[in-house]
Parts: sequence; C-alpha cells; structure tokens
Amino acid sequence: MSKRAWLAVLVLGACGDDEQTPEELQAQIERDCYALDVARCKQDDACSVITGRLVNGDPDCTFPPAELGCYAAEMICGEALSFASDPQGRTYTFGTTCIPAGFVRANSPPTSTASDGRCTEQRDLHEVCGELTVAACKQRTECQVTSARRVSAVDQCLEGAPVELGCRGATGVCGDASPVARDPQGQPWLFDDTCIPPTFTLPTREEMGAVDWSACK
Repeated sequence: MSKRAWLAVLVLGACGDDEQTPEELQAQIERDCYALDVARCKQDDACSVITGRLVNGDPDCTFPPAELGCYAAEMICGEALSFASDPQGRTYTFGTTCIPAGFVRANSPPTSTASDGRCTEQRDLHEVCGELTVAACKQRTECQVTSARRVSAVDQCLEGAPVELGCRGATGVCGDASPVARDPQGQPWLFDDTCIPPTFTLPTREEMGAVDWSACK
C-alpha cells in the first residue's frame, strides 16, 4: 500500500464510523489519480504516469513514447497490448489495458507493412502535431508549440513579443533559415526556422523581391 493510502487509513481509523475499507480507499486513490494531469501525477507518490505511442499509419509503426495520463501506482492493469483514441481521434498504442482519461478504446488499425518490414503508410510527426491547437499541443510530449513574431505591415519591422501560433513535432528536422510566412488573414510573421504551421503560406518570389525582409532581423 502506498504512503498516502497508509496515512489515509490511520486518519480514517480515528474517525469511527467514517472508516473506509482498504478496497474503498484504493478505489478512491484510483479515481483521484485518474483525474490528474501528467505534471501533478508526477508529484503524487500514489500515482504513476501512463505512456503510449502515437500510431503512425500502421500499428507496427509508432512515434516515441509520450506521457499521456495518470493512474494509481498499485492499480492492476492487464498485460496486453491495447489501442485507444485521444479526444482528437488519433490512435495510440499502450503496453497494458490502462488508458488515460478522455481516451476511448479502439481496435487495432489495419496492418500495412511491406514485406521488408518497413512501414508503407507514414505520417510525419510535424504533420500530426500540426493538427493540434496550441492548448492541446502543450499536453503532448511528442509535440512542441511553434511561435513567431508579428511583422509590421507598415515598415516590415517586428512588433511585440513572440506569439504562440501552432504546433509541431518535438523531434524532426527544421531548416535553420528564418522565413516570413503569412497566416490565413494575410498577416506576415517571422519564424525562427522553416517549420511553420500548415495553414500559413510563404510569400511569393515577387513579394520577396518587393519587401526588404532583412529589416525584420
């Protein structure tokens, strides 16, 4: 039994009629851990983090493990490979039957690996993370937020501090160039590298020649 469980038994034991059985106490701990986010889960010795792998088009092709939820450290989970979908509908694979809060159990995606063992249906991690909102991106360890600075429409100089605009993969290759890209409303933004949100567009060759983007440095 965890430290928190023993302390709870001692406290409740002094309360007479309010005492919980060990089974009731464990059930309460499981509910409490299940409701925690990953950061708070790590701070509670009665809880453990649930990790899973995002399925990359094929059940045999997955991204690196990501911390996705929380469960009670002493909770019994079935030792079986399982699949579940997050609120955005993306499928993850888990090493046990315990899945995070907000996930829905799912069937295994169809296998489509080639005879040489390589995955034939691949999705780039930048593409997958790019579908997330900034808030959802911050909850995924395999993704990171993309920020940029607004470019003035008057003198092409930078305005204000960096703004969180989208999501990208935490791993992967991004070019070292600092491109200017336009959002769907036409507002230009200066990025630190070539990984820009999927809804943004790079300026045309004519626009690049007409504006001195170096003034934004």
